[in-house]
Amino acid sequence: MSSRADIEDYLHGAMSDEDADGFEDALFASADPSVAREVQNVLWLSDAIRVLRDHEASISMTCVRADLDAFRARGGRMEAWTLVDGGTLRQPIAPDTQLVVGRLPLPLADVRRVDLEIADPDGPGRFPRVNDVEVDRAEDCVWVPCAARVALASQVTVFRLFAHHTDGRVTTHQYTAELG
Repeated sequence: MSSRADIEDYLHGAMSDEDADGFEDALFASADPSVAREVQNVLWLSDAIRVLRDHEASISMTCVRADLDAFRARGGRMEAWTLVDGGTLRQPIAPDTQLVVGRLPLPLADVRRVDLEIADPDGPGRFPRVNDVEVDRAEDCVWVPCAARVALASQVTVFRLFAHHTDGRVTTHQYTAELG
């Protein structure tokens, strides 16, 4: 009947309308249960990938400059904004932006660990704190990536960093991003 490549091409719209019509006719005419299983497996995998892609910003809460450079090198469209501790940055997002990245400056010389908390004052409120996030020691900052569509839905986002210093102190730093 059809190969897995044909099924994937059909599901992703990579075949002509004429080929798609022929594929559908052959698919529905087939009595082979393995074809239905194969289609179901591809659909399940496609759905799982879509869910992961839609939540990629929350899978990795922070990153380093090399991650951002790699994203750009793959053709990704990104805006990086430097926020100020205690301040609010008002900034619009360009229509073709895929990823918005907040650069949260933080002197890291005597910091052993940083925790991150994100709050959406207009939405569900405070999200759970993420402990021991990745920091960029070379740039003395924490990079927080977010899918542009998530940022647009939030409008205002508050980032709180909890810096655990080597002497036992914990300092709190707050940064606010507001879409203009």
